[in-house]
Amino acid sequence: MAWKLAEVLVETGSPPDELTVEAKCTFAGAIRDRELIAIHLRVDGFVPGSMPQRSNATVEAQRRYLRSCGPRSDLACELAAVL
Repeated sequence: MAWKLAEVLVETGSPPDELTVEAKCTFAGAIRDRELIAIHLRVDGFVPGSMPQRSNATVEAQRRYLRSCGPRSDLACELAAVL
């Protein structure tokens, strides 16, 4: 997620000074049949630029991140960002 967000921010003219990403996953089922059911991402960082620009960048980065990782389309992905 960090590299996708950095990529989007650079494209918008606001390269980040610092990004930190924390990821937590939720699994369900018995160990043998366990499956990933949700991803929870928290992004903290120092980024120049306007707030709407940063907010749009996080949404676009999340979309690109999920596409590049290839999870199921029904997988929940929660994103909290403080930039």
